[in-house]
Amino acid sequence: MGDPNNYADETTAVELLFSQPDVLAGIDESDFDRLRTKAEILDIFEKIGFQFRGNIFDAIFERSKAIHGTILDKVSCTSFKKAIYELSGH
Repeated sequence: MGDPNNYADETTAVELLFSQPDVLAGIDESDFDRLRTKAEILDIFEKIGFQFRGNIFDAIFERSKAIHGTILDKVSCTSFKKAIYELSGH
């Protein structure tokens, strides 16, 4: 705040007022679209409080692959989250 020079990398007023919690934690939006393994996805979603019983995780992961349009055994957090909402009836 004490430096009057503009380096063209300052945060905008909107970003300051309406910042996403992820951004504050140092997570870039592209991190949500990066393809991750089944183990990575499970770890991430369990750390944020999701609990998967029985084979529900596998069903969500398979739906996520279809949403993402991949035959790889990797999905993004974005497509996995969409699959959770779809399969939960939202």
